[in-house]
Amino acid sequence: MRIAPFTGDLAMNTTGHRAVCLLAGVAAMLCAASVKAEDSPSWQVVGVQGLVQVVIVPKEQARDFSAYQVQLAKLCPPERTCFVNFYENTSAVKAELPLPDAIANQPAARFRRSMKNGAELFQWSCRVAENPNDAQCF
Repeated sequence: MRIAPFTGDLAMNTTGHRAVCLLAGVAAMLCAASVKAEDSPSWQVVGVQGLVQVVIVPKEQARDFSAYQVQLAKLCPPERTCFVNFYENTSAVKAELPLPDAIANQPAARFRRSMKNGAELFQWSCRVAENPNDAQCF
């Protein structure tokens, strides 16, 4: 029995099969990532007032500093001036600018990075701070 050498068509089919397998693998990873993203609460960017981004924080993450760090990495490009005000929306009113009083009265934190002044500051609202007497809360 003689085995025929690979022909151009067979080689193309093998390469095509590998490409399909690779695309299927990428699609599976994207699906897994989207399921994982849906499992975590979403942080809603309501809009921008001047230079300040306004963001609604999920209630379960309002006191989780590491969750803010993740969001700041998404919202604020490195080496750029960035201002973000974070609010809770425990009354579930429609989040829009200008903020309704029900949201405006629930600040959670604020972040300021000024490249001009070479300064960066993260502050908790005294309303959510572990120690409301801390001079760093607002």
